[in-house]
Amino acid sequence: MNCVRCTLRSGVVLAALAFLTVEPAAAAGANVFTMPALYDRFAAIKSDMIQAIQAKDHAAMEDACRAGRALLPEDPTFAYNLACALALQGKEREALDTLRTAVALGFRNTEMIRADSDFATLRGHPDFIAAIAEAEAPPAAGVARGMQDVTPALVAPGGEAWVTSTNTVWDFDGAQFKSFFTTPPYEPSATAAGAYKGPAQPLLADWLRTGRAAGNAGDLYDNRDEGHSRLAVADFPGLARVIYGPEARNAGTRPHYGAALFLYNLPTLGNSSTALTQGPFWRSQARMLLVNPLRVAGLFNQYVSNHIYVYPAHQDFLAEKEGDAFPFNAPYLVVSRGSSGSDQPFLRAIAATMAAFTPETKRALVQNRLLAPTVQMILRATQRPVAAAADAYFTGAAHPAVFAQTNLDEEAMVRMANGMTSNTVPPLVTLRVLGEQQAIHGRDFFDGFPAAAHYDSPACVARVFRGVGWSNTLAVAAQAVTLPGATNLTWRWAVLQGDPAKVAIRPLTPSGQAVEITVAYHEPGFPSAADPALRASRVDIGAFAHNGTHPSAPAILSIYFLNNEARAYSDDRRILWVDYASASGRYVDPALSYRRNWKDVYRYDDQNRLTGWVRHHGALRESFTPHGLLVETRDPRGRAKTARAVRYLPRSSANENVPPDLVQVKDQRTFTYVYASSEDTIGRPVADD
Repeated sequence: MNCVRCTLRSGVVLAALAFLTVEPAAAAGANVFTMPALYDRFAAIKSDMIQAIQAKDHAAMEDACRAGRALLPEDPTFAYNLACALALQGKEREALDTLRTAVALGFRNTEMIRADSDFATLRGHPDFIAAIAEAEAPPAAGVARGMQDVTPALVAPGGEAWVTSTNTVWDFDGAQFKSFFTTPPYEPSATAAGAYKGPAQPLLADWLRTGRAAGNAGDLYDNRDEGHSRLAVADFPGLARVIYGPEARNAGTRPHYGAALFLYNLPTLGNSSTALTQGPFWRSQARMLLVNPLRVAGLFNQYVSNHIYVYPAHQDFLAEKEGDAFPFNAPYLVVSRGSSGSDQPFLRAIAATMAAFTPETKRALVQNRLLAPTVQMILRATQRPVAAAADAYFTGAAHPAVFAQTNLDEEAMVRMANGMTSNTVPPLVTLRVLGEQQAIHGRDFFDGFPAAAHYDSPACVARVFRGVGWSNTLAVAAQAVTLPGATNLTWRWAVLQGDPAKVAIRPLTPSGQAVEITVAYHEPGFPSAADPALRASRVDIGAFAHNGTHPSAPAILSIYFLNNEARAYSDDRRILWVDYASASGRYVDPALSYRRNWKDVYRYDDQNRLTGWVRHHGALRESFTPHGLLVETRDPRGRAKTARAVRYLPRSSANENVPPDLVQVKDQRTFTYVYASSEDTIGRPVADD
């Protein structure tokens, strides 16, 4: 089945760094800026459709597609998938009519239509052939072709880039807006050079005057805090301001404010000097983004669309608050140490760096979507503590979750950018998890949302250390995107934050491109690499490729250790107990774990095999089997005879400023234990009818 929505929807083809754009679910038009309000319903319908496809339930697939058509009547992909579902059920006439509707709405992937096995019975039909012909034909003059037709807005160098319904679509699958612009030809001039007032002014002014620097013409600046911390764009000739039109600004979803929700087809520098300051989910915009798998996917799309956004850490990096509160670290954005206005030095340094590349190098970076990774490398490599120490680039000093202004060296950044050629552009490194240990919910851990607690993003793999084992092991492979002609890459992995004695990195290939990483338990509260005076709960491991001239920006594996639990292990690394109750007052990101009010004490037989645990709820004692079942009766040898399943559910507090608790609830499912012999201390649970 080649249905559109069961294919990979958005991502990167590593060989060419090209987005997979198989008819994305996008909407344009007068109400485009209200589309985010429909996302939850869209996601539910999409989930229903994927489940129906996997189950080969064509009737359920039809129902989901019809629901999608009702939600988004002008979306060509729901119409296309409905045609697939109808064809699979033998509803030939309706399938053909719906396919032609999809084409009329803008579905133009004729290669997919021809190859789609769902249409096997329709291929010879005249209307099927006509549908392909219609998809191949250019639209008639004055006739729009569906929801994805937009008119790029013209942006003059140093002018305004208006975001309106005519040049913007909403991508439901990526949960992002996409706005399109076009720019007239432009060459740096002496006037522009004289107007430059950014960092390293004498250098850049001279390079601009002599044509050795590209300048900021064709670059956008996106301020998303209502001018609260706005870059002085006049200091950077050619830099155009993004302006959100009335339709966007008046939309109830406020798409123009806070963390960036847009992709532009021009290089973009942006910021939002805002934070979420109230309630249990207080956090910086950066932490809000980094704990949400969907938003992290959007961050990666920005990263490979030549976008760089700066967000203040606010209270997420304070000794008097919770120390380094970031659970994950990613190279997709820049987080400045401090609150409002702390982003300004970084905005200026990055704008200058974007201007300092030679015209040839900048064209190559932009065309190959490598501008943001390259600027990230330059920012990290030129920090004062890094430049002053040999090999410091492969330490946590170069790759903190939060950057300090005092370490910024603007002149070094622009010099490195200007000295770079298209032949020395650093690679973009991405990661792929080959395999890992899997913790089992209800036995190894109890939080009810493992999917929300980790993700595999191309340049950031995020994990929460769940389970009670002494260590977790992952096999990870790195890949590199380079410009044509780049050869002889060398690979390096490094512990950027955490205890190196508790991290083992074993090469799986001679080049070191694939490795096995074992991370032992770290008790939260170890020193942050960015500032040892701050406590941290995150281990970072970086993967780097070096092209002989420059290293890459890192791809990062982050592992977060939960602060709302205390643990004890034996000398042979067996778990002895986990105390959730005594640690329940310690801060942990509530998007990743709930508070619990019990302590689990683990039991072993004389051969050190786990036989279960005793849960202490205050004065209450409950016994669990090693399979996570609640013991109800025992046999004469004291082994579990019957047991009951339990569920773990969040319970909201009456106080809105207190995050939910995790509570244990008995399930209706019961089990009877079967033992292989009298010496068997573990047994096997058999479900009761």
